Amino acid sequence: MTQPLVSPPPSAYFFYHKPRQSERVGGVDFLVSNKFKVKSHYVQIYYSFEAVCIEVSNCSITGYFLCLYRPPGITSSFFVDVGDLIENLVTIHPAFFILGDFSLHLDTQSTATSTRFSQQTFMVTGLLSS
Repeated sequence: MTQPLVSPPPSAYFFYHKPRQSERVGGVDFLVSNKFKVKSHYVQIYYSFEAVCIEVSNCSITGYFLCLYRPPGITSSFFVDVGDLIENLVTIHPAFFILGDFSLHLDTQSTATSTRFSQQTFMVTGLLSS
């Protein structure tokens, strides 16, 4: 989630919130069923985006989830920063889901910014060769 919850989560869910460093409101959140164990992983603080990474598991499966929020307009260091973060996270686990609000239109490759993000992300994770 990239929008804050207004009320407490239902009792069957765990709410993990990483507050925004520079302001009193905002941040990045996860809402996970309490049927799963949740462990947070340290994510370096970046100026170009906010991020939180969690490990979600039950007795038979584990998943890693990275949630990003990139404010509109910040692109100068975003690609370098997100590449650095992904390279660090693949050392924890080689497969993980990237979720969030990138302030990019990834559903279309019509802009240079969305194309660059997609290509860089897939190249870092090894899904696309240069």
